Amino acid sequence: MLEVNQLTKSFGNRIAVDHLDVKIASGEVFTWLSPLMRVQYSMNRLADTDMLTSQSFLEQVADYQQQLRDFLFTFYFFEKTFTVDDLADIPRFDYQPVSSNNTFKMILNLLLVGLFFVRLILLQTRRNHG
Repeated sequence: MLEVNQLTKSFGNRIAVDHLDVKIASGEVFTWLSPLMRVQYSMNRLADTDMLTSQSFLEQVADYQQQLRDFLFTFYFFEKTFTVDDLADIPRFDYQPVSSNNTFKMILNLLLVGLFFVRLILLQTRRNHG
């Protein structure tokens, strides 16, 4: 478990974080408040290049390698003759992508972060012209 109480961070006279309380349970997924990190996470999730997908792929490859070992074991160690009929029984790797039922949520996150940046740009433009 991770727990932070009354976290305050300032840069000069500007307070960036004021008395933040965060409690994260063990095994709970947490994303930092940075909009850039949120965009990066959402883009990785949409492209299936995040850690969840990577871990799932590695587990599927390990399962496939075990299937190959089990299949080839008798040919290597018991001198069983490999025939043409055995070709049909060779295990095949069939990648199963992680179910992406959060696509709508990820797109919504990207839109919200995009709106955040548009708002920042508009505020900065007003300050420069006003």
